[in-house]
Amino acid sequence: PDEVKPPQPKPPKPKPPKPVKSQYCKDIELILKDYQDFNNKQSFLRKADRFLEENPQPESIADNQTLILLMEQYVPLDEERIQSERERLHKEYEKRLAAQGVTKDVDPEAAAKRIEAEIEKQRKEAEKARLAKIEAEKIRIRTAEYKKKLANDAADLQANFIDCLLTFKYDELKKLIKEAQGETARAAKLSQGERKLAAEYVKRPQEYEKLFNNFMKLYNALLNNGTKLAGRQIELPPRKLLAIVKVEDRNIQLKDLATDKVITIPVSDLKGRYYRGYAKKALKDFSVPDQNFCALIVNGDIGPEIISETPKGYWSRELPQAKYQYIRKKYREADEAGREKMKQSYSNWKVFTKAIQGIK
Repeated sequence: PDEVKPPQPKPPKPKPPKPVKSQYCKDIELILKDYQDFNNKQSFLRKADRFLEENPQPESIADNQTLILLMEQYVPLDEERIQSERERLHKEYEKRLAAQGVTKDVDPEAAAKRIEAEIEKQRKEAEKARLAKIEAEKIRIRTAEYKKKLANDAADLQANFIDCLLTFKYDELKKLIKEAQGETARAAKLSQGERKLAAEYVKRPQEYEKLFNNFMKLYNALLNNGTKLAGRQIELPPRKLLAIVKVEDRNIQLKDLATDKVITIPVSDLKGRYYRGYAKKALKDFSVPDQNFCALIVNGDIGPEIISETPKGYWSRELPQAKYQYIRKKYREADEAGREKMKQSYSNWKVFTKAIQGIK
């Protein structure tokens, strides 16, 4: 028969990790130890007041249990303080009566009520000030976090703006601009400081929208004019006349006048005088501000070639910054092969070397 093995003892259960004390508990224990060591009531009350003001609510059972220990010491001493204040106010009241020539209060009960009312008034004012301070601190922390968020959002907007220009994703760019412009509405119920940050943030998408509207007018006139130029003739090498059928999304459809054959080619395939001949027809009586700048943008030419055509002022500052954020974001996301490809494509951008610094 098979040998029966004795049952193996179960391994002992691992001991649960010791709970980590919160900073809340540590602070209370420090206050209590200080009071135990030095028995200074005024110092204890000051420290306890400050702690309770800055930490109005415990966040765990352990915090609450430690708070109970604090309150066991705090409440009796706070009552003494109130009683002391009550006696001080009573003496002040008697002094006022004496100054008026009254040697004895005609209504001690009324005097006591007035003193209690004064103490309650002071308590309410102190509580109101405490809550106001807590709320102000919450807003300060929230505003700092919001400022950081907007800075990150701005960097993303800049990077995505350049990406859309290079890939001709104009519908996506329009959505990005509208989304960013909505920040003031999203911040409408926040503090004055946060609303001010939002108002400053939306200045960028507002400038983006102005440029977007201008270069889209040029794009539609030059690269997406539909049948507006239908029947107009252009020349292609070698000395071949063709009639325009339509121009749509950067492509031009042409009809060979000799054979009636219809071909479609990118507008960018028109070179030299052939392109100039087409552009002269497409842009007759047309103009937008900074037209050469816009023309380079719609062609995706935003490298070194655009520097001399960039208008002074806002875009001379913003375009290099946006290109910097684009390079930084793309380089961080790219693998080794992608980074090598980026070096080949963008190393002639002035911001490239600086943008990739520190990225591992």
